[in-house]
Amino acid sequence: MKFLHISDLHYSNDFQGKGGSFNKVFMAMDNPLEQLKSVTDRNKKYDFVLVTGDVCEFGSVEEYRKVKSYLEELFACPVIGTAGNHDNIPNFEAGFNELFYVEEVKQVKIISFNSASNQNDDGIISEETISALKKELEQKTEKKIILITHHHLMQQQFVLKNAENSDKIEKVIKDSNAVLILTGHTHHFYVHSFAEKPYFTTGSVSFVVENEDGVLNVYQEPLVNEYKVTDKAIICRPLKHRDKVLLVANLKI
Repeated sequence: MKFLHISDLHYSNDFQGKGGSFNKVFMAMDNPLEQLKSVTDRNKKYDFVLVTGDVCEFGSVEEYRKVKSYLEELFACPVIGTAGNHDNIPNFEAGFNELFYVEEVKQVKIISFNSASNQNDDGIISEETISALKKELEQKTEKKIILITHHHLMQQQFVLKNAENSDKIEKVIKDSNAVLILTGHTHHFYVHSFAEKPYFTTGSVSFVVENEDGVLNVYQEPLVNEYKVTDKAIICRPLKHRDKVLLVANLKI
């Protein structure tokens, strides 16, 4: 089984006036859907594609439908996602999939649980979500379980705070038979273990911010993760474009 993990497209039909301090970045970068095509081989066959949040930059229902339809046609397979802090949550649910969403594809069960919140850009995993995830993970299944959410769950991996209640979700996942946890949000590739399970954060399909001697520079360097799942191992291969393009120097946030 082979699948693709993409994140942080920040798609918009029109970036004019969006993004606050990141508006210059959005206006300078290439269309993220075109960036995605630059790092993936459309001749490869995937069983599904997972999108770990910030699908659109506060998008409309039509924009979410457009992105999902585009990905389904591009890769000819199911597309499952989770919302991020830059997503319009009601429009994401109407145009992409529900915030707590479960789908089975062949021998895999994918569970998307929400960490996005209008109250906290760093993310909150609600008690309701924790309860729903615990209930779902307690169900007996012979399928491999893959969990996806937007915000990173490990504080040590990034300068921004990890999602609130990550410690509670860790206890729930540790006792389960989940085999893989996938996140986005940071725009940087990261691999570790969380709750004694393999844990991956993929890069961004839009832009990446680098702190270089105290100066924030923004680059276009799309990266996605490709995974191969066997009976014995989960193999991750980052797919990265060889060109790194400076979009905005000395960004003021």
